[in-house]
Amino acid sequence: MVKRSVNYGLYGLALIATIIIFVTGLLIGESFNNVNMDTLSQDISYLEEMRNIQDTNLLLLNSLGEKKCSALGYYLDMMVPELEQLGQRVDRYESSSDSKRYDPGEYRLLKNNYMLLQMKYWTLTKTFEGDCAQPIDDIIYFYSNNNCTDCKSQGIILNSIKKSNPEVMIFSLEGDSNLSSVTIMAKTFNVTTHPTIIVNGKVNQGLVEKQDIESLLGKK
Repeated sequence: MVKRSVNYGLYGLALIATIIIFVTGLLIGESFNNVNMDTLSQDISYLEEMRNIQDTNLLLLNSLGEKKCSALGYYLDMMVPELEQLGQRVDRYESSSDSKRYDPGEYRLLKNNYMLLQMKYWTLTKTFEGDCAQPIDDIIYFYSNNNCTDCKSQGIILNSIKKSNPEVMIFSLEGDSNLSSVTIMAKTFNVTTHPTIIVNGKVNQGLVEKQDIESLLGKK
């Protein structure tokens, strides 16, 4: 029987290499997590800044008198794309495979700030319609992330509506967020289930197909 010699030096090097790889993986993971958290914090700060800017702009618009309508139209055209981009970023946080890395409190703050910003834009569209006689097609979408089997499908349908009708303004509100402003909106429109969409003021509870939404919008 031939005795095999054991190269303890080789085993030692392999062990050291394994430890280095393991520790490096941990450090990379922690670094990636910190980047995610930093990005989330930056977006929260940006949304808060946007809300403050809009408060100032609302005061400015209300002081413009007869020039208000032209200024308001310009402001909506300028800010709607910005709002849509913010919505896409919030959606990415929600659907990200790394969503568990985010601090729940910070993520909730981000969503609440985004919903508050949306409701401010919605009130602007109503002002534009009422004071300036400029009709705007809008959809308010109440959804839930809890026990809502049709909410994902409704979101996909609304994304398709937006792609084919970019002038339609869509405002997405998490119905069970416990945010008082959302609760007031839900009570006002008697929202009792999710999904619910409100198309130009008309309440539709349950899943609504694309062709039916387009009919409500007068697009067919």
